[in-house]
Amino acid sequence: MSHVSDPAQKNWKDTDLVPLAEVDPTLVIDLPLSRAENPWGFVFYRENQAYLRYGTARKLAAAQKDFAERGLRLKIWDAYRPFAVQVKMFLAVGGNGDWVSDPWKASGKKTHVRGVAIDCTLIDQDGNELSMPTPYLDFQHGAEKMKHGYMKLPQEVLAHRKLLRETMEKHGLEAYPGEWWHYQDKNWERYPVVAMKDQPELHRRMLVPELLSEEFDEER
Repeated sequence: MSHVSDPAQKNWKDTDLVPLAEVDPTLVIDLPLSRAENPWGFVFYRENQAYLRYGTARKLAAAQKDFAERGLRLKIWDAYRPFAVQVKMFLAVGGNGDWVSDPWKASGKKTHVRGVAIDCTLIDQDGNELSMPTPYLDFQHGAEKMKHGYMKLPQEVLAHRKLLRETMEKHGLEAYPGEWWHYQDKNWERYPVVAMKDQPELHRRMLVPELLSEEFDEER
């Protein structure tokens, strides 16, 4: 099986938001926000389809190739996150910027909203997740353990976290210190925040009607 489809035929530019599954079909896409079984208990996405800037997606595909040589694959939990989703998540945690970044904070990188960040883990050939410091989005019980600096963990867990980080960073995807699962394009500044109004068709495909009908001030 070919590791990567032939996206060059689509004439994508690095700035284009593209379906990850079309860049590399070997990536496992499993978005908790596409179903109600997540910490918010709310469905955000209409489908289990992840989008990312093509320039970042190419880096992710290169990392996936390295993992494949070890008999592993990446599982993607989230990628491009529209502004409306970021707002709803932020408000749902009471505006706690340690759990969900403030979408209106001027100094924030907003890498998910730029379409250059992924939340991910590693799985083996049978689809089993490798042991990691905490479950995904376990802010309530794992606020300290999910940080890269937390070392009071089994050696196997430390090794898995290290392998993920070293491989991702090798391909230009930097770690966020506060969340072991979050990686972002080290060249994130090249990509502006995606304005929902500029890509209405994409957001109609992505988002549940409730999020499309709410008004959010992206410039507050």
